[in-house]
Parts: sequence; C-alpha cells; structure tokens
Amino acid sequence: MSWIETNEAIFRLSVFVAVLAVMLLAEWRRPKRPLTRTRRERWRGNISLTVFNTLTLRLFAPLTAVGAATWSQSHDMGVLNMLALPEAFAIILTLVLMDLAIWYQHKLFHQWPWLWRLHLVHHADMDIDVTTGARFHTVEIWLSMLIKCLVVMILGAPVIGVILFETMLSGMAMFNHSNVALPKQVDA
Repeated sequence: MSWIETNEAIFRLSVFVAVLAVMLLAEWRRPKRPLTRTRRERWRGNISLTVFNTLTLRLFAPLTAVGAATWSQSHDMGVLNMLALPEAFAIILTLVLMDLAIWYQHKLFHQWPWLWRLHLVHHADMDIDVTTGARFHTVEIWLSMLIKCLVVMILGAPVIGVILFETMLSGMAMFNHSNVALPKQVDA
C-alpha cells in the first residue's frame, strides 16, 4: 500500500492547504476583479461551510468514495477489479471516468430545478474567489458523495485513483474559481 493510501487524510489536507495558499497569494497579488464585500465577511461563511461539510462527511457518512474503493477492491467488485489491467491504466481510467461522471452530475445540478436550488448556494457567491470552489450546500455534498460512491463501486476504481481524483477535483475547483488575473495567452 502506498504512502498516499496510508495517509489519505493528511495527503488530501496538505494538497488542499497548499493549493489554497498559492491561490490566495495569487488573488492578493493579481486580482482579476475588485471584490464587493470584504474577504473576512466572505471567507467566514465560505470556509465555515466547507469545514462543516467536510466534518459531516468524515464523521457521519457510512461510506466515502475512498471507502467505497477500498470495499470494492477487497470484495473484487466492479469492472476494473474483474479485468486484469495494469494499475497505471486503471488509475488513468478512473481519473477520466470519474471526471466524466462529475461533469454529468454538475450538468444535472444545473438542469433539474430541485437540484439547482441546492447548487444555487455555490452560485449565490457574488464575489467569486478561491473559497467559492468549496462552497456548496451540505445536501449537495452528500448527494455528490453518494454518486461518487456508486460510480466507484461500479468501476471498481483503485483506491489510489480515487484519492488522486478527489484531490485533483478540489484543487481544480479552487483554481477554476479563483479571482486571479492570468496572462491573456494562458486565459485564452
């Protein structure tokens, strides 16, 4: 078992804090647009909601995506566990297919009115910045985890692939929502 699998929470939290710090510094040095509310006002709510959502999942969820991958692997469940694929290929497939699943999930949250009402918590942030990338309604977070667990079990996704996906997903959400003025060539 790899160090990342053994220390999943520390790894994910370390990467989250590192990406958050880099994006906060970039927003401070090169903001794309001025904010209408103070950072303190916004961050208090956004970060509190993120911490609350993370804690509710960690403390009360019977299964997380990583737990679903561990369970699937130990029970030889899922498509990838039935195939004799090289681990690197299974990890790449996991990253691509999980990303596709989350893209469809996001699309549904925009299209179905009852899901949109939940997702609106994310879109109600008038000053988009790095903290917006983790600002979600608690019920949306739980539904998203349920969807991820189902996809992981159907796939039989390798544990390391799920950890990497979850880590990349949160890092990219912070980057995509950050208030950073990128050079025009990069932004295009």
